[in-house]
Amino acid sequence: MFTTNPRSHRAGSTLVEVSFAVGLVAFAFSSLFVMYSTALGLIRKQQETIGANLVLQERTEQIRACNLTILTDPSRLQAAVLSAPTGAGSRLVNLVEEVTISVYPAASPMPTPLKVRRANGSNTVISTPPISALAASPCIRADVRLSWKSEKRTRSREASILVAVGGASR
Repeated sequence: MFTTNPRSHRAGSTLVEVSFAVGLVAFAFSSLFVMYSTALGLIRKQQETIGANLVLQERTEQIRACNLTILTDPSRLQAAVLSAPTGAGSRLVNLVEEVTISVYPAASPMPTPLKVRRANGSNTVISTPPISALAASPCIRADVRLSWKSEKRTRSREASILVAVGGASR
């Protein structure tokens, strides 16, 4: 005669219970992988931002170290500020640096600003005002703009500094 043990019905797991547990574990692991990849993307973007801020700081310090005669002459500006790449700039893909020197406070009519660009290791003068327009001003404004490619979009950072006849001011 066959007898059944009353514990045998409660001790095993059905296929449905096992399938549900495996699905729950798979969902948890896939959620962790998605969070991990998102966190890595955010870390990469933050590293780019930090690198851009370092490049911006280095360029503004180079401008602070210059006097008005250097900042109002395109060839001297290229040699003093944009001649060499920065250390932090190597982290940024397709980095373009632009330095714009203009009269401050803005005159009417506004003279053409001096604009120099560094991209792909070469410097280019974009626009040159009459030297007398910048040299006659007691104070000039220097704008530094960085732009670089980050994944599918272009990102940028900017800083401005005022340079007076006696030196840099904030």
